Amino acid sequence: MKQIAFRSVAALLLLSAFSLTGLAQGGSASSLSGVIVDSTGAVIPGVEVKVKNNATGAEYQTITAANGTFSVPALSSGTYTATVSMANFKQSIVKDILVVGGVPATIRVTLQVGGTNETVVVESGAEMVQSQTANITTTLILKQVTNLPLATRNAMDFLVFLPGVTTTGNARNSTVAGVPGAAVNVTIDGVNTQDNSNKSGDSFFSMIQPRLDAIEEVTVSMATPGAESSGQGAVQIKFVTRSGNNDYHGSL
Repeated sequence: MKQIAFRSVAALLLLSAFSLTGLAQGGSASSLSGVIVDSTGAVIPGVEVKVKNNATGAEYQTITAANGTFSVPALSSGTYTATVSMANFKQSIVKDILVVGGVPATIRVTLQVGGTNETVVVESGAEMVQSQTANITTTLILKQVTNLPLATRNAMDFLVFLPGVTTTGNARNSTVAGVPGAAVNVTIDGVNTQDNSNKSGDSFFSMIQPRLDAIEEVTVSMATPGAESSGQGAVQIKFVTRSGNNDYHGSL
C-alpha cells in the first residue's frame, strides 16, 4: 500500500511539473503599429523604434518608413514599452502599451528637438483610435476572469456573462449575437478546438477545455473577423495561453 501511495504521489508531482512548463508557451496574436511626428505634426522617416515585452524582455526593432509609420507584426499578448530614437531629437519612451489578442495596437509619438542623451518618458501609452480593422471585439484579461464567481474551472463558462451572449439551459447551449451555432468558431492560440462534428448543435464548446490557470486572455469578435482568424465563423472566440515571464511561478 505504501508503494502504491508513493507512486501515486510521484505521478501527481510529475504531471504538475509538466503543467507548469506548459504555461510558458503562448502564441503570436497581435501587432503594434504607429506614427512618429515632430512638434509641428510633420512625419519623421528613418526613426529607430524598439519595442520590448515587459514580462519576458524580448525586444523587436524596426525603422519608420517615408510616411513616418512603423509596424511590428506577430506580437504575443502583453504589456510593452516602446523606445523611439532619432538624431537631433530627444529620445522618447512610451510605457504600458497594452497588446491584446486579435486587436492591433496603435500609438502616436511626438519627438521633441534636442540631444539624444535627453529622454522624454510617457508613463501611459496614448492609443489612437483603432483604424486598422473594422473588427468589433471584446477582450477579457485573466484578472477579469478570475474575479467573477465560476462554478467550474472552464473559461468557456465565463463567456456567458458577456453582452450579446444568450444562454438557454447550460453554457453549451449559448448563442452569440443571435447567430446560429454553425457561425461560431473557437480557437486556442489560433488552433481550432471546437466540436466540429456537431457544430450546429454544440457550438459553444471546446474539445480542449481552456482552464483558468492556462489562459492569459480571451477575445470575442462579433463582426468582420480579420485574416488572422482561423476557420469559418462570424463570431470568433480566441483564447490566448499564458506566455510566461522571467519570474518562476505557477499554480496547482
